[in-house]
Amino acid sequence: MRSIIGETDYDGFRMEYSLDKGISWHVLGSVSSTWYNYANTSSTTSFPVNEPYFTGDQRASFKQYSLNLSSLVGNANVAFRFVFKSDASVNWNGVAIDNFELQGPSSSPLPVEFLYFKGVTFNHSNELLWATASEINNSGFEVQRSTDGITFEKIGFVNGAGSTTTEKDYTYVDNDIKEPLYYYRLRQVDYDAKKHSPKPLPFQ
Repeated sequence: MRSIIGETDYDGFRMEYSLDKGISWHVLGSVSSTWYNYANTSSTTSFPVNEPYFTGDQRASFKQYSLNLSSLVGNANVAFRFVFKSDASVNWNGVAIDNFELQGPSSSPLPVEFLYFKGVTFNHSNELLWATASEINNSGFEVQRSTDGITFEKIGFVNGAGSTTTEKDYTYVDNDIKEPLYYYRLRQVDYDAKKHSPKPLPFQ
């Protein structure tokens, strides 16, 4: 972030995150040497009291801010947003931000390389089909289902191929159909029971 141009301690911005695709939002992080620079103990600022944010004029030079987001790993519904606020009494310029990015481990390959995930609907069942190009230490796949695309539950498990570089095809049939619309997703599980993020693959 290059500059925060506003009335110091009154104007500013913060980042928020959601775990339900934007239905509810929460403050991302707290004051630290690498994140928010203002604790906001006053009730007369743009943001509510005790809710920290970035503030101040930093036009003179670039300053890098970073935050560890490992606590959010595994949630397929996570989302982020910037929230800007200014008090009504004094109008200043806005905010300039450069090079916002999310970074992950560069040396840890994904345990499963997916080729596709699709489905076929019959009268009283839904057949899910997916394929992998390679697998590493793959015990199998949790099959999860939802009626709203937000809250998912496990409905089955399909064994994986362990470690392989050969294309593998998989099938799961959901015979418990009670609603007119379902959403499906997969969660890959290692032999050591470590679960990886549900794959954000479209159900076609």
